[in-house]
Amino acid sequence: MEQQPRSSNVPGKPEKTVGYGDVHAMLGVQRAPLWDLMDTYRAGGSVDGHSLKERVGALEAIIFDDVWIRYIQTQRKANPEAHGLSMVLIDGAPEGVQELPDLFFNHQDEHHPYPANCRILQDPLPADFFQGLGELFREGEPEHQSRAIDGVINCQNNSMLVALLAWESEMTNALIAGEVSPIIDHYRQFIELLYQYKPHLCLPGLGFPAFRTMAKGLLFGSPFQWRVIKRFPIMAERDLQMPWGEEVFNGLMDGLEPLTEKLAQIHGNALILQAEVLEQKRPRVKAKDEDPRTLIADLSAHIQCRRNHGRIELHVDPALIKSLKNLVADPAVAGFAKVLDSGPITGCPAFYSEIFTGTRQWNRAIARDIMLPPQTAHRGTL
Repeated sequence: MEQQPRSSNVPGKPEKTVGYGDVHAMLGVQRAPLWDLMDTYRAGGSVDGHSLKERVGALEAIIFDDVWIRYIQTQRKANPEAHGLSMVLIDGAPEGVQELPDLFFNHQDEHHPYPANCRILQDPLPADFFQGLGELFREGEPEHQSRAIDGVINCQNNSMLVALLAWESEMTNALIAGEVSPIIDHYRQFIELLYQYKPHLCLPGLGFPAFRTMAKGLLFGSPFQWRVIKRFPIMAERDLQMPWGEEVFNGLMDGLEPLTEKLAQIHGNALILQAEVLEQKRPRVKAKDEDPRTLIADLSAHIQCRRNHGRIELHVDPALIKSLKNLVADPAVAGFAKVLDSGPITGCPAFYSEIFTGTRQWNRAIARDIMLPPQTAHRGTL
């Protein structure tokens, strides 16, 4: 299985004066990549000496690998014209719930778990779905472009969440049946660790504990990319003074990759505090449990781009990082952050899995079909 390069030196913004690394230092945390720990789990070795957070993260990454390879890739190969995406409908959901994220993040708690009469219906998208979105996007109206990208985000979110739900359902049934395999054993270990690490996700009757832990990872990385991709035509004209077309599209997509890698390796406290910078009225004690889509929409609006030695680079607005550093410097805030989550920086577990690279390639192929004229758009390879 092809893995991500094991280097923390991600190409990006050359200046070192303002960056998330400074925020990490101010929070007093250290970096702990998960590559070697994943290898140890797969080899059946001892994981003694690693923190609970590291062990949970490594098993999450292994699970993400399996979900991507056995579910999402299978869907992409079965329906390449629609890039493997499906139309997901929820039957019997609470009033106002139209999407899986709404069902699980906004309408459930320990007293109102996943509704017993709720059914998830999944149908492949029609072959002309992306043709229609492309026509809508290429009309050039900002509102229409936003609607086209939102359509992709919703379909992809739901498709990935359904894959994760189906995977966990399969693993649960396998455990009950007494089946044995390395991935089943990894799932069993993961659930056992969750009871220690996040017991509120394992309350009796809730179900889907892995889903409740890992869904936020799926709802951050790819949707964040799409929120930035949506602004590519504006960036091309305003920041780069380049005509919209395949050249600038490819350059911006290339620049988005290292930015996504950087953000995936940020400590969770930095994102929590960043939410405070972006929306001062957000209650800090609730920031950690909020739907990640809120932060995505805020953060993506602060992404800038520029040309540097023939490359297009994307980066977070330095003013935002500076404000974040000022907030972390507040002793009361920094102390609160450490109480929230002490421990090493592991970054998003999805960063260490096939789903990270695969989703970037997936998004690039979809975006090409929607944002470029039909004569230049072509299908990405799986």
